[in-house]
Amino acid sequence: MAAERVEKFHADASALVSSKPLKAEKVKAEITRFRTWLQKHQDESLPAGAQGKLVDVVQMYYKIVAAGGLDGDMLHDSVLGVAEDLMKLPEGKLVTIKAKKTALKWCDALSAGGDKTSGEAPVEVAVSVMLVVDISIEAKKAKVTLMDESNPETMEELEISDRGLASSVRACFDEGQEVRLEVDISAKKVLGLHQSQG
Repeated sequence: MAAERVEKFHADASALVSSKPLKAEKVKAEITRFRTWLQKHQDESLPAGAQGKLVDVVQMYYKIVAAGGLDGDMLHDSVLGVAEDLMKLPEGKLVTIKAKKTALKWCDALSAGGDKTSGEAPVEVAVSVMLVVDISIEAKKAKVTLMDESNPETMEELEISDRGLASSVRACFDEGQEVRLEVDISAKKVLGLHQSQG
């Protein structure tokens, strides 16, 4: 079961990050295994407890990089990659939307390079829910026009890089459904579908 595998990933990560000295090559290999599993099982659902442990796994690896040093430098790209994977997962399956927002903060902090001091809190991300008013797909690139329902402002030609997400948005939009997306306003980046509660 997926939950049992997450438990194993969590136990393995705990053992690796607590080992002295840290074996960065082994950590890197374990992150690669973890990323492969995430991609293969992204449509499976986990109970809340296991969802939390899955995020904890990524956080353990993130802390190594945040602490700096040679090990952090060596693992930077791998940890950034797994944080990006977490951010792209369908919400409500392996992860919650809150976890995806956390992953986005980690990505922003890691993408900023080595200028950040250890332990510095990443910049707060402004996430807004916006209504899709138009979608077009040209040359395999999907672009949407979005409207903020709390005011008349629109954002045009925002690209959706995730093909699966683009297909879902297009299908729902073509059926006449109201489609809302979660958007990182500052980066003008589509994070995923917004699923209204209830």
